[in-house]
Amino acid sequence: MTETFRVFLSSTGGDLDTWRDAVAAALWRKDGVEVIRMEDFVATGLPPIALCLDKVAACQIFVGLIGFRYGSAIPGRVTSFTQAEYEEAVRLGLPCLMYVAPAGGDLDTDHGEEAEVRGRLDRLRARVMRANTAGRPEAWANADALALHVVEALQQEIERQRAASAPGFTQKKYGARIKGRLEQIAELMAAEDAERDQLANEKAELERRLSDLDAAFADAEARIQELEALLTREGNHLGSERLERAEKALADGDFDEADKLLAEIEDDEELAIKRAARAAFGRGKIAEERVKWHDAADHYAKAARLDPCLEHIEKAGTLLWIIARYDEAVRMNEDMLNLAEREHGPKSWVTARALNNLGLRLKALGRSDEAETLFRRAIALEGLDAEQSPTDAAAHLTNLSTLLIDTGRMLESEPIVRRSLSLFRESIPEAAVSYAVALSNLAMILESTDRAPEAEIAYRDALIAESNANISLNRDRSSILSNFAMMLRDLGRFDEAKPLLEEALEVDRATIGAEHPDHAIRLNNLAQLYRDTGDTADATRLFEEAVRVLRQTVGDEHSYTAKISGNWASFLRKHFPDDPAIAELEEIFGPDIGRGEG
Repeated sequence: MTETFRVFLSSTGGDLDTWRDAVAAALWRKDGVEVIRMEDFVATGLPPIALCLDKVAACQIFVGLIGFRYGSAIPGRVTSFTQAEYEEAVRLGLPCLMYVAPAGGDLDTDHGEEAEVRGRLDRLRARVMRANTAGRPEAWANADALALHVVEALQQEIERQRAASAPGFTQKKYGARIKGRLEQIAELMAAEDAERDQLANEKAELERRLSDLDAAFADAEARIQELEALLTREGNHLGSERLERAEKALADGDFDEADKLLAEIEDDEELAIKRAARAAFGRGKIAEERVKWHDAADHYAKAARLDPCLEHIEKAGTLLWIIARYDEAVRMNEDMLNLAEREHGPKSWVTARALNNLGLRLKALGRSDEAETLFRRAIALEGLDAEQSPTDAAAHLTNLSTLLIDTGRMLESEPIVRRSLSLFRESIPEAAVSYAVALSNLAMILESTDRAPEAEIAYRDALIAESNANISLNRDRSSILSNFAMMLRDLGRFDEAKPLLEEALEVDRATIGAEHPDHAIRLNNLAQLYRDTGDTADATRLFEEAVRVLRQTVGDEHSYTAKISGNWASFLRKHFPDDPAIAELEEIFGPDIGRGEG
């Protein structure tokens, strides 16, 4: 049975009726050809343009006649039916046999269309002529000549399609497919779109293959063999029927079925990877609950490798930092910033947060200049993202002010802290805790600039603000209590400092737990107070406990571990020089541990 080729015949009406009828009659006389044109449509419930485009999609070849009349516009649009039909054929990748009436001929007359409409016609004619070579001027000698040219071109296209669809993958078929794709690329490149560079690269590669078809065909055959082996190895779970269909298509040089199966395998594996990432993340939470910081960091890092989403990366960076794997933690924060910029844009609050977090890491490593740049970039985004809350911006200001304090720029830091306080104040009671932390930072500035009475007021206000928050207890209260207590200790007000430090430890045990590194720091602070007041027994007990927690949680390489171990070693040499713990500390941290400490 002869295969039927459906041909869509498109042209403007009114100027090309005679020519269009001649072409249609010639095509109808040709065996195996069915002509589809707008005037033959049967009325349906679809809008005319939807019906036209559906008919184009049902065809295998598109024939277009372009004269000097743009034609009727689609209701509600400026584009004509003729242009829309052509663009749909190009989009679908149909072979387009286009014939453009030559300028200066008998058909080149004014059809009374407005200048703007004539401009659209001129652009369409230019676009079609750039993309197609079928419409030679001599084809327009008369209607019968045009019909003859169309029939000849159509026959060549039918033969090309029949050769491409013949069973078996041959070099001739491979070459025909390349030529067919080159024709489609010419059509697509005529349009002004963002894919032109990509199409130009594809065109250059296909032309290279045609120039050495023997080698290109050998590469294609080798590629097919590799794909057949890959499908056999990876696709058994998809069923033998689907595998056989894909392999049969590959044997004919058709990659579509194989691509669908491999895409399905890829999707399945991606889901499995995401499941594994979620499981690793869950194990991190379990390890964190068990105070197994190193295990938690490894689990979170694995989750971030498998599925690098913001949540996984941020958590991995936090735990890696806690256990002193600083370089890895910084890389995680850098990855988080890059991902935030890609997914949310350079001006989003998510990006501002990532800038802030990376700045905190670099600040802690002593890279103050880099950290300051990041903090200021985060602050510069204030107000650019409607989703950013005042508390986000205030937090970034607080971190910048802390850096300025650490680098001795007190006068520069104070107005920034006060600005953060005004932002936090807008969101009370929700931001009561953050407001309290900012007050504590202001207190530290006041203390460091010899304004202890004002600092004391700020500390007390911070504790009141924190206690008014709508939560039962939070870890920030412990920091405020500890900072206030250390100021009082430095002022010699030991009796007032001691209950504050004891309360800080109680808050720690109720919030972060007794095995947390921050709790160890507070143990060290109370130990120092006991040391200063002559309570050597309690000082020894707390120093030893602080060092034990730090060694078990963040390890011997962490700076906190070395610092507090030094405090303990110095204390022991002064008060208990024969204590065996001194030798143990020297073996771990070196013979100079604690020498020179107060």
